[in-house]
Amino acid sequence: SDGSFFRLLTQTHFLKQYRRMLKNKDELTPNLAIELERELGIPSEHWLGYMTDYLRDVVLVAERDKREEIEKVEENKFAQKINVEKFYERLNLTLKPLSQKITELKKYSNIIFAPETELKFCAFKKSEKRLTDNKALLTWIVIATALADRISQNYTYVKGNADKASIEIAELANKELVTKNEVERILNKYGIGYAHLEKFDKTPIDAYTTLRNDVPVIFATYRINDSDKFAFDILHELGHIALHIEKDIRTCFLNINGEDTNERLEKEADAYAQEKLIPLSDWRKIMCITTASLYPNHLCKLIGEKAKSLGYSPTIAVSRYKHDYLKISTSRSPKLP
Repeated sequence: SDGSFFRLLTQTHFLKQYRRMLKNKDELTPNLAIELERELGIPSEHWLGYMTDYLRDVVLVAERDKREEIEKVEENKFAQKINVEKFYERLNLTLKPLSQKITELKKYSNIIFAPETELKFCAFKKSEKRLTDNKALLTWIVIATALADRISQNYTYVKGNADKASIEIAELANKELVTKNEVERILNKYGIGYAHLEKFDKTPIDAYTTLRNDVPVIFATYRINDSDKFAFDILHELGHIALHIEKDIRTCFLNINGEDTNERLEKEADAYAQEKLIPLSDWRKIMCITTASLYPNHLCKLIGEKAKSLGYSPTIAVSRYKHDYLKISTSRSPKLP
């Protein structure tokens, strides 16, 4: 306010140095700091401190820019394999720093970059009638795996619990009381993680089971709004846990509804689910019906009535008959609540 700084600017040597400093060509020197102290009363060490802070920030900014450039290159490599935006969105990482996103992605590098090796234990049914986008499928699996890592921290699994859970879920199914919440409650009670993960475009997934931190976690997509189908899929995955994961045969199983598969483990899981819903001994009783008509609708009606008389869901029995003998999957099962 007293014009000291402006008088200082009139000094030719100071003005030149000041201009060069503003253009980032020169640093603030001790001599210049002393002159500023004399004219403005601000200690020279303050000026030099400001300069030191500035030089430090220049280095840090350069390091940050270089680091972000490297991270961007890394992100692009991941983006070639999976949909990273979906990964960020589903794991609540969208607004996080890029460094944190890359750290999360790196946890699943083996699956992302070598799925043929890491997912060789991932048995699945694949429909030839439905288009499957491999990138979308891998994205779904990676997200499910990441979520399973979080979910599994909340549970402790004891061998034999999958069988206990399957008995309760099968009982609910035959009473036509299956709901998403009830299934989740039962699974959690027996130390099995559960979550809904919606299917992505061209990923006709019904269910997925993976073992993380010694805890099995089941995912369902609710792709088909059918309570009997949902119950069967969950029991199918419980079959994988009881028959295979507990015996260290495989660590993950992906169920994509479609054509029958020759995979032995898939057939075993199917048989497990069928046995839990309607034991073979009772199924034989249901099929031992006498009728003068072989018309499919008439047979289905008789099968449903026989199943009901034995305490089983008519729709479950009819669905099994259609699948096994008519080779069709359509049914009139109740919608999933």
